[in-house]
Amino acid sequence: MFDWKVLAGLPAAGAIAGYIGSLFSDPLKKEIGDRKLRRLIRKSLYREIASNYCGLIMFLDPARLSLLEHRFVHNMRDYAHTSAFDYAQTQQSIVFGMKEWGLIEQIYKNLKRIIDKPEAGLPDISFLGASYASIPGKNLISMIEEAAIGGTLSIPLFSKVTPDISNRLRENQKWETKKELRYLRRNRQKGC
Repeated sequence: MFDWKVLAGLPAAGAIAGYIGSLFSDPLKKEIGDRKLRRLIRKSLYREIASNYCGLIMFLDPARLSLLEHRFVHNMRDYAHTSAFDYAQTQQSIVFGMKEWGLIEQIYKNLKRIIDKPEAGLPDISFLGASYASIPGKNLISMIEEAAIGGTLSIPLFSKVTPDISNRLRENQKWETKKELRYLRRNRQKGC
C-alpha cells in the first residue's frame, strides 16, 4: 500500500505548490486587470473625443457659423466633456502604455484652453472677437482629423464607439493628401 511518510508529506507539498503558484498568478492577474482597464479607459477617451469633435463640428458648421460663432466658447463650455480624461489622469501607470496618450493629452489641453475659465490675469477668449474665439476650435478639429488620417488615432476604435464620426474620418482619409490638408488648415484659420 502507501507509505505513511509519503502521505504525511502531501499537505506540505500542496502548500508549497500553492505558494509558488500564487507568486506567478498575482502579477498575472494584475497585468490582465490593467489591460482590461486600459482598454476601457481608451474606449471612453475615444468616445469623449468623438463627442467633443461632433460638438466642434456642430458649433463651427459653415452653414450656422454666422449665428453661433459669437457664442462658440459658451456653447462649448456647456457641451464639452472631460470626465474620461480627468479619470485617465488619475490612472497614469495604466494609460502610460497607450501609444496615443501624448496626442490625447494635447487634444484635451487645447480643449481645456477653450472651455476653462481663464486664470487670474489672463484674458477670457470668449470676450475677444468672435472669429478669434473660434480659431482654437478650428485648430482642434484639424488636429483630430490629421491624427486620425495619419493613423495616430484609431479609426476602427472610433467606429466602435461612434460610427458617424468614423465614417467622416474615413472619407477624409480616402481623399485628402498632405497638400489638401495644408490648404484646408489655412482656410479654416482664415475663417473660410
